[in-house]
Amino acid sequence: MKRNIITIAFIASLTGCMATQQATKSAITPTNSVSSQPATTCVYESMPGAEFSYTGESKYFSLYFEDDQGYLGRSNIGETLKGKKFKFSGNLKPDHKAFNKYPKVLNIQGKDYSFDSNVSTAVMFEGCSTALWFKGHVNYNALIEKKGFEKTNASPFDANDLAYAYGTENVKEASYEPIITTDEFADSSTIKTEYQDRILLRTWSNGKLTRKPKVFQVYADLLFLNDWGHIRTARTKDGKVHELTRIDTDVDCSGSFGCSLTETVGVTLPLSMLEKNPNGFEIKFYGTREQVVSISSYHVKTLLAGISQIK
Repeated sequence: MKRNIITIAFIASLTGCMATQQATKSAITPTNSVSSQPATTCVYESMPGAEFSYTGESKYFSLYFEDDQGYLGRSNIGETLKGKKFKFSGNLKPDHKAFNKYPKVLNIQGKDYSFDSNVSTAVMFEGCSTALWFKGHVNYNALIEKKGFEKTNASPFDANDLAYAYGTENVKEASYEPIITTDEFADSSTIKTEYQDRILLRTWSNGKLTRKPKVFQVYADLLFLNDWGHIRTARTKDGKVHELTRIDTDVDCSGSFGCSLTETVGVTLPLSMLEKNPNGFEIKFYGTREQVVSISSYHVKTLLAGISQIK
C-alpha cells in the first residue's frame, strides 16, 4: 500500500495518546509528518476506535467515502468492501479547515455534543486492505440511526464513537449560549438560538430584560421538492393546534433533482412547552403536504438559558 496522506493519518493515529472514555478529550494527536514505522506494517489492530461494518443499505457507496482525490469513480469498490470491518481514526483530512463549516449538535445517550460535520476522517478497512476518507457532511444519520453502518459488537453508538468519526479535536460537549440583542429605541430585546437544522427558537422581552415572556416562536424553514406544501396549520403531540405565521418562500432550481421549495413559517407556543420538554419535542405541519419537525434538546436548553437571564 503506497504511503499517501490517508496512510500517514493512520500512522499518526498511533503516535498520539490513547483514547479516553470522554469524547471531549483528544484521543489522537494528528500530524502530517511520516512516522518511522515501516509502510508494510498494518496499523488496523492497534487502532483504538470501535469496529464498524458497512451494511450496504445504500447502493451509493461514494456517498460515504472518497479517496485522496475526492473521487471513487465508477469502480465496484462498494461491493468489494460491503460487509468488511473498518475503524475511524479520529484524524481529519489536513485541508479540512478550507471547507465551509456546517456546525451540528447531536444528542448522544442524553448529552449534547457539537462539531463541524463538514469534515473528512481517515478510515482503515480490516487487514489494511483499503484506506479511504469518510465524508462527514450529513452522514451522521448513517451512524446514529444505523442507516449505513453498524458496530460489529452491536453496542449502542456512543460519544467516543462520534469523536473518532468526526475528529477527536472537533467533537466537544455542547454549550448553551443564547443570542440576545437589544433595541433601546424600541425598548425590546430578542432572545434566540443559533439557526441550525433549518430551525431556530426565539422570544422577546423588554429592553432591560425584566419582563418574562409567556410565549416563544419556532422559526422553521420547511423544505419540499418540486411541489409546495402550502402549510396552513401546526399541531403538537397533545393534539393542540397552534398559531402559524407564514414568513417567506424561496425557490432553488439549481440542483439536479428538481426544484427545492422552502416555506418559512413561525409557530407560536406557550413557554410551558419548553419547561415540560427539556429533551425536545416535535411539531407536525399540515397543508397540501405534511412534515414533522424535531425541536432538539439543544434548541430548548439554549432558549431556556436565555430566558433565565431575565431579572
